[in-house]
Amino acid sequence: MNDYRDVLTRILKFISECEKARGKLSDPDEFLSLMAYKSIAMDLMQIGESVNYLRKKYPEKLATVENVPWNDVVGLRNVIAHDYDGIIKEEIEESLQINLADLKAAIQRLLNE
Repeated sequence: MNDYRDVLTRILKFISECEKARGKLSDPDEFLSLMAYKSIAMDLMQIGESVNYLRKKYPEKLATVENVPWNDVVGLRNVIAHDYDGIIKEEIEESLQINLADLKAAIQRLLNE
C-alpha cells in the first residue's frame, strides 16, 4: 500500500507547487507570468496522471471521498496535454481557486485513513 500513499503525497506536492506559482500569474513581468502559467499547467497534468493511476489501481479508495470530480481532474489533464494552446489562463486560475482546494482536502483525507 506504500505505492498508494506515495502517489497521494506526490499529488500534494504538485498542488503545493501550483499554489506557489499562482502568485506569479499576474506578475507584471510577462515572462515570469508565462513561466508560472506553464509550470502550473505541467503540475495539473501530473496531478491528472496521478489521479488516473489511482482511479485505475485503487478505485475503491477514491470512491470513499465524495464530491470530488475525479473524472474532471483527469479530463483537465487530457485537455492540457492534447490542446495546450486551447487552454486559457482563466481556466487555470479557476482550477487553482476552487478545484485544487477541494482536491487537496480530499487527498489529505485519503492520507489520513
